[in-house]
Amino acid sequence: MYYCATEKKYSYSSMKQVIATISYLYKKIFSKPIPEALNIELRKPHPLPIVLSAKEISNILFVTKNLKHRAILLLIYSGGLRLAELINLRVEDVDSVAMKIHVRQGKGKKDRYIMLSENVLKLLREYYKVYRPKEFIIEGLKGGKYSSQSVQSLFKAAIKKSGIKKSNCSFITS
Repeated sequence: MYYCATEKKYSYSSMKQVIATISYLYKKIFSKPIPEALNIELRKPHPLPIVLSAKEISNILFVTKNLKHRAILLLIYSGGLRLAELINLRVEDVDSVAMKIHVRQGKGKKDRYIMLSENVLKLLREYYKVYRPKEFIIEGLKGGKYSSQSVQSLFKAAIKKSGIKKSNCSFITS
C-alpha cells in the first residue's frame, strides 16, 4: 500500500480499491481475519475551486452579446446563484420595489433573499421586453425551465470567447 501511495501515486479512489481488494483477499480467499493495518481511514481530497477574477468576469460579460445569455451570467454572478437556483427563479420572485430576488428552495431546501442591483434590474427589464417570460425568468424556446446543460455550455463558450485559459473554472455551481 505504501508503494501504491508513494511510488505509483494512486488516487484516493484507487487506494480505496486496493484496500477493499486486500480485505476481500483475506476474508474470502484466505478465510482469515482482516489485519488491523488495513483499518485505514482515507480522507477524500477536497480541492478548492478555480475562481475567476473580477476582470475575467467583466471580459466574459463583455464578449457575451446575446441578451438572454448576458442576463443568465449576470444573474448568476451578481446574486451568487447556483445553477439550480437560477433555473427555478420565477418572474414573481423579482421584487423591483424592494430591490431583492427571492430564491426559493436553494441549497439545503432553504429560502433566501439576494440583493438586486440597478444594473441587473435594468438588464432584466430589457430582457423582459424582448423575451416576455411567462413563468420562469429564464425560459427555454418553448417555455418552461431553461436547460442546465444550455447554461453550462453558454458559460463554457463565453470562457473560450473571452480567452480565459483556466481549466474547470467555477462561475456556475450545481
